[in-house]
Amino acid sequence: MSAPQLLLTPVTVAAVKGLVARGHVHPITHDTLYLRKVRYEDYKLNVPHGYTLHYDTGHYRPRWLCRHLAIKGPGRWPGIREVRRLMAIAGFKSTLEEAASWHDGADHRTIHLLEPLNGDWSPLRSS
Repeated sequence: MSAPQLLLTPVTVAAVKGLVARGHVHPITHDTLYLRKVRYEDYKLNVPHGYTLHYDTGHYRPRWLCRHLAIKGPGRWPGIREVRRLMAIAGFKSTLEEAASWHDGADHRTIHLLEPLNGDWSPLRSS
């Protein structure tokens, strides 16, 4: 039996774009991120078949506003093709190879991607 595939129907794409739009309304402050006081359920969307997306904008360093996309797969890691499709829908300018990325580990199967909204990577390089 094959693993469930990400299903991006027009309705799902519209829901993802709505999640992205909500993520831009109230950027998360650096203090909120640093203190881990983010209400992640406010930035979450479940999409077919079994994927969970998270999108926010926030100050991941002081005065460094970034977009953040997390993709959790259904019992497996999200595929590269799926990640690239969701990055495009979320408005990423960077490629998968250029974006900052990390994962939550084998138990969570979540890929995180981070990109500065203004394209300036220097705050990340200076740390």
